[in-house]
Amino acid sequence: MNQRITNETSKFSEVISKGDRLISERRLDEASACFEIVLDQQPDHLEALLKLAQTALFQGRIEPCLATLDTAIGHHPHNAELRFRRGTILHSLGRFEEARGIYLEAVKLQPDHVPALLKLGSCCLALGDTEAAVRAYQGVVTITGPVGRALQDQRLPEAIRKDAELMHKTLIDKYRDLLDATRAYLREKYAASELHRIDAALAMLAGQRERVYEHPQQRPEFFFIPGLRPIPWFEREDFDWVQRVEDAYPAVRAELEMLLPDRSGFTPYIHGTQGQQATTPQGTDFSHLAGNLSWSAFHLHLKGRVGEHCERCPQTAALMDSLPLPEAEGWMPETFFSVLAPGEHIIPHYGQMNGRLTVHLGLIIPPQCGIRVDDETRNWDEGKVLAFDDSFLHEAWNRSDSERAVFIFEVWHPDMSAAEIDGVQHFLSARTRWLNEVGPVDGAG
Repeated sequence: MNQRITNETSKFSEVISKGDRLISERRLDEASACFEIVLDQQPDHLEALLKLAQTALFQGRIEPCLATLDTAIGHHPHNAELRFRRGTILHSLGRFEEARGIYLEAVKLQPDHVPALLKLGSCCLALGDTEAAVRAYQGVVTITGPVGRALQDQRLPEAIRKDAELMHKTLIDKYRDLLDATRAYLREKYAASELHRIDAALAMLAGQRERVYEHPQQRPEFFFIPGLRPIPWFEREDFDWVQRVEDAYPAVRAELEMLLPDRSGFTPYIHGTQGQQATTPQGTDFSHLAGNLSWSAFHLHLKGRVGEHCERCPQTAALMDSLPLPEAEGWMPETFFSVLAPGEHIIPHYGQMNGRLTVHLGLIIPPQCGIRVDDETRNWDEGKVLAFDDSFLHEAWNRSDSERAVFIFEVWHPDMSAAEIDGVQHFLSARTRWLNEVGPVDGAG
């Protein structure tokens, strides 16, 4: 029985190869006959169906091509690629409403099908539905990261480049609307003399002004506010709350030690599944940490207060409530216990913005642990605070044989004015609301 299947598979391959050769010789009727021979014996043979549809397309026989793809979809109802191919043909014919429907089916079957999302966005624009196009394009960005970096890759196929450029323009236009709304909001509340730095920051986000960094090791991934002192490390004297945090060390550590035995509530700091690609806009590859508890976090705040976790750590939560944490809807504050496994290394990377600083309270610090920001390495001490600007290149490591644990939170950069804080909060909150309104692509579940 197995030998017969092997022989039939080999025979089909030979016939399909012959059909491919005939296509290359433009003997299309004979090529179609080869593929039909296979389908007479195995009507659901996917490769033969695709080749037959392709041959009909080469002949300009559009309806037979679509009919063959429909037959293939009937035999393989969970195949997103078949729907995508049917959509591209309808799209090329200007049958945009039909194409949109089939692209949506493809995306529902395979939400990370980037070509289908790109074409869906283009199709929605052709139909005058800009918001649906933005929704599709935002889905691409969620999967691939910022499109601007992809457009710089000269290896990008021309057909995909055109769709990517259209996506980039559509999203930039939407982004600029959000930034303009923040500018208008600020001008109603503050004098122009208070807005020079935040205006420049918003212009950089809109791509209307070049980013000029004030330190060679500072490259925030997202939001850069010019004119803030570019200092990698800050000292305890820069803040009036340091002693209060360090006095709370015994209580914070005790609550951590209550969490450690069963680890419930701890999650990988780098989200995703193990082995999944996890690359930042600046190109840092965190794939080895994706879905990996070797760098784990127990959050008290993550895009809002994590109520259950705060109840489990009431004294740490109360300490955070007493501090001037940065706030912006869906963005910050972020506060958490951070546990780094023995032998683990958090590779050099940049943070999101220079308007806020990162603070670590050392909790469980074995020897041979350290953190480097810019060119200076420091070591944690249990019960002591370290504060730094994570928009500088930084890395951390645990070369010991036991876990390292710190508590991490954020504060505003001391140079940030009230107007600048208000502007950052307004834009980030508006961006969050927009993304929430955009939601998943229609039909994607």
